Amino acid sequence: MTNRTVPNRVRGSEDRRRVLDSNNAHRLARRATVARLIGHDHFGPTIDPVSIVWSGSRVYFYAEGRSRLGWSALDSSVVLEVDAEDDAHLTVSTVVIHGIARAVVDARLEVLEQLLPRPHSDGPPMHRLVEVTPTSVSGVELMRGPTAGETNSRG
Repeated sequence: MTNRTVPNRVRGSEDRRRVLDSNNAHRLARRATVARLIGHDHFGPTIDPVSIVWSGSRVYFYAEGRSRLGWSALDSSVVLEVDAEDDAHLTVSTVVIHGIARAVVDARLEVLEQLLPRPHSDGPPMHRLVEVTPTSVSGVELMRGPTAGETNSRG
């Protein structure tokens, strides 16, 4: 059995992990500018860092042109994961956004490109602007212990 499968209370850390309520999870997700795009290809799981921007209730990013999302215009389920640190409260949060991704091909493209600059590419564009309509946003907050410097300065 790995540590991941052991409940927190067994390890004595039940007060170090807290499930975020929906409002806090959404607030932290909207502050993020970078996310991990969790996917899957014929080799197995993939994790790609992407710059993101929120507009209204949707999140936008560029998908690599050769990726499944880059060449597919079909609705696809995606998972985006973002992190947020709060040094004042010694917490680190991870928020997971599940949603349906679609290619952006209409007039919003020009407006969104001002908010989220197009990635540089030599030659023809090798990326596609993607919008995600979230179906769920959830997260956890972990308390972290003070670092050696923080312990010494308090003490």
